[in-house]
Amino acid sequence: MADSVGEKRIRCSTGRMTLSLGLSLLSAAVVASCLLLFVVDVAGTVTPGETFGCGAGANFAHVSPILCPVAKIRVCWNVTGTDAGKELVLRAEAAVTGYASLGLMDRSFLGPVDLFTVFVDEAGQPRVLDQHIDGFTPWVHTDIENDAQQDLAVVDGAVKAFTDSSDSGHVKGLTYTSVTIRRPMVTGDSTEDRAIESGKEAGFIWMTSKTSKPVEVGDGFNVPSDGYKYPNGNKGTWRVTFDDTESQLTCEYYCQLQQTVCGDSQERESQYTSEEECLERCGKYLRESAWTEGDIQVDHASQTLACRINAAPRRRTPRLRMTQ
Repeated sequence: MADSVGEKRIRCSTGRMTLSLGLSLLSAAVVASCLLLFVVDVAGTVTPGETFGCGAGANFAHVSPILCPVAKIRVCWNVTGTDAGKELVLRAEAAVTGYASLGLMDRSFLGPVDLFTVFVDEAGQPRVLDQHIDGFTPWVHTDIENDAQQDLAVVDGAVKAFTDSSDSGHVKGLTYTSVTIRRPMVTGDSTEDRAIESGKEAGFIWMTSKTSKPVEVGDGFNVPSDGYKYPNGNKGTWRVTFDDTESQLTCEYYCQLQQTVCGDSQERESQYTSEEECLERCGKYLRESAWTEGDIQVDHASQTLACRINAAPRRRTPRLRMTQ
């Protein structure tokens, strides 16, 4: 029997797990044993002056642009270890007090998704749920299920309200949640986890809830799914190569963003008529010092390439097909 619409229900035990994501999802029965891993007891707020989220001083080698104007979601990460045992340490921040579900999949955004949900619970403890989706096309997908093998560990997490805008792009008056997780690049769980391949671009999806937290019920969690529908939350897509050490401050990366997220056949708002035109203009502006490279972590209102990379995804949400 399906659960009620508007609630994604996760019951994890040695027996049945049932969940509903609203829309037209079916119930699922699986054998699972759910283990939530955490190592740091974090207070519910962060005092001023401490490093928070993916801003300057967070000490991550890679950082995404702010990916959308609604959730203000951003991720930053390090790849550590040797080729035989690389790990991904990833921090996600979003302007929510609820949760963020993040997924890795093929760059085509078709097929299975390696998904995880992060949040800070009512006691101020950062949490993660290791999950997966067996079949996905943009925003039409099968049930979300918890992995039988939980391969994620929480490193830290906190919630912070900003009384003033920060130099790192945080907006005055908004409250953000930030959680850092750690996982092997290749977990060995080939059924439910995606191997993060060196030099290979992956699809990255997110769903956020502005205020709804997963609620512990018995031996599992209820994760309300109605929260990620606008205006209560947001969902979107991006592409990323996690172990790419090349700088994002390039015309190639900027123009790729422009062609991907700025306009389509119904919304004629692309700044450039083609990627070739974008590359030509960007290169000219940099050569003539009309633009400087800047810093992706701190440039959000300046004449820099970094500022334009940050602004590109905010012009419109990436193309999504909504299902009622």
